[in-house]
Amino acid sequence: IRYAPIGISNAMGPSWVDPRSGEIVNASVYVFHDIVKLVNNWRFIQTAQADKSVRSVKLPREVMDDALRYVVTHEVGHCLGFMHNMSSSSVIPVDSLRSPSFTQKYGTTTSIMDYARFNYAAQPEDNIDPEDLIPRIGEYDEFAIEWGYRQFPGMDAAAEKAALRAIAERAKGNPALYYAPMKSFGYRVNPNDLGQDKLQAAL
Repeated sequence: IRYAPIGISNAMGPSWVDPRSGEIVNASVYVFHDIVKLVNNWRFIQTAQADKSVRSVKLPREVMDDALRYVVTHEVGHCLGFMHNMSSSSVIPVDSLRSPSFTQKYGTTTSIMDYARFNYAAQPEDNIDPEDLIPRIGEYDEFAIEWGYRQFPGMDAAAEKAALRAIAERAKGNPALYYAPMKSFGYRVNPNDLGQDKLQAAL
């Protein structure tokens, strides 16, 4: 993880891949200086209604640490070869985003690789734990990690291919495991949104 003292409000997780094998040979997370300003604004604008601790000009250190952990985790996903999954936030009902028990168990999106940001659907009366307002590794991420990195000791290439296909088959009929890339179009794949009903989530 590399800190870059540059006034850019962003972070990135590039990797370098051996084109002959697909092996990731090097990767770094770059965290630019002004990501702190961006995360501060996101967390305040999106969650101040549900989290009293962010109703200030400067976020408390522990809140900022949690928010930066989310950003870095997303970028580490890129380092591991994962692309943005823009469909993952669209499979969760808005009512579930306002449920403390649901968000504690499942989070706010099925993939931290979505641009889902923070849980702006949550309201004060929902009493959601502030930690559950932040995106985290979800069901799709665990599925993708298994498919991409699971080892099959003792298997030949044909058997390993069949095993990987069996893992991929689990995605059929399970919306939590759907994938839509960044450049997709449609109601389900908008960046920076939450929930199955975009209008209801924004009210």
